[in-house]
Amino acid sequence: GQGLVHGDAYRGNTLWDNDIVRLGDWDEISFAPRELDLANTIQSARFGTPDSAIEEFLHAYGTDPRGQPLFEALVRMRDLHTLTGYIRRAHLGDPAARGELDRRIACLKHNTATRWEAH
Repeated sequence: GQGLVHGDAYRGNTLWDNDIVRLGDWDEISFAPRELDLANTIQSARFGTPDSAIEEFLHAYGTDPRGQPLFEALVRMRDLHTLTGYIRRAHLGDPAARGELDRRIACLKHNTATRWEAH
């Protein structure tokens, strides 16, 4: 369904108080399909988030969008979104950014689940 979504919902934007979980960093808030919120959560596996942490987050969020129509496309859109900073930095001559950008593009071309680095 549709509702208020965080826009960047993943474990790194959570605040834990014993068993209570709160989301922080609300700068991408919108009214949208709930699946949009969790594409970033699922996509965080690319950066090494363990499956158990993703499952725990989905449970705390209250829904699991995997298997929903077009959800995989939303996750791939998040993959593309992560390229923008590397495109800018590679254009400015940053060799590390160029290397990571090339690696990510190769992963996307060949549909591999290679772990990406966050710089």
